[in-house]
Amino acid sequence: INLVGNAIKFTNNGSVKVHGKANKIDTINVLIEFSISDTGIGIPENKLTTIFERFHQAESHTTRKYGGTGLGLSIAKQLIELQGGTLSVKSEQNVGSVFTFFIPYEKSTSTPLPLEVEETKYNLKELSKLKILLAEDNQLNVMLIKNLFSENNLKLQTAENGKECIELLKTNTGLTEYTKVFDIILMDMQMPVMNGYEAVSFIRNELKNNIPIIAMTANAMAGEREKCLNLGMDDYISKPIDATELFDKINDLTLNSNNK
Repeated sequence: INLVGNAIKFTNNGSVKVHGKANKIDTINVLIEFSISDTGIGIPENKLTTIFERFHQAESHTTRKYGGTGLGLSIAKQLIELQGGTLSVKSEQNVGSVFTFFIPYEKSTSTPLPLEVEETKYNLKELSKLKILLAEDNQLNVMLIKNLFSENNLKLQTAENGKECIELLKTNTGLTEYTKVFDIILMDMQMPVMNGYEAVSFIRNELKNNIPIIAMTANAMAGEREKCLNLGMDDYISKPIDATELFDKINDLTLNSNNK
């Protein structure tokens, strides 16, 4: 998801392609190969050896324009290597990039176990009555969450950054609970123009709006959850998003809260 998300984020024109195949090693083992190619902004040659380092991005202006923590490629590389795989990149500035990774797997000979039904606290029929605002700049994440909500008949409106989120929310300020525009916000923390931290601070301190807000972040640094809660957010969820966990949190902050 990190690799595809980056390809989409940094490609304004052209295409993003994902290819996958299984390369047979022997009768027991296969080597899974994936390549993600794009026609985006590319990476300068002198940066190719450092882009997998933590908190590193190709250029500082890239962070300002596109957002991000500089952790995505580092996390992707670590996850692939933990599975015994490798990740490499070929890129040309203003032409595009190709990220390729290989992961070895042993063919399964076991019979799949029946899926267990996970216990949930939420009721989809009740959640479908809610009006939910998603503030997220990563178009892959937006697409995944939109599909998840659509499959479950949930209402969702999106904003591409904190500033757009605030503009949409201003119509919500001062209205009664019966006419309010949104019931809850799902707030990504790393966005261009205005990030999630700045947006939440403005919502709480300037708009004086107590709408429930769930922070969404891929930042695994110690203290991140506490930082979000101290800013005035009501809960926190890590990416990649688990649907059951997300719906439970939305339920707790809206429907359950109203029943208390």
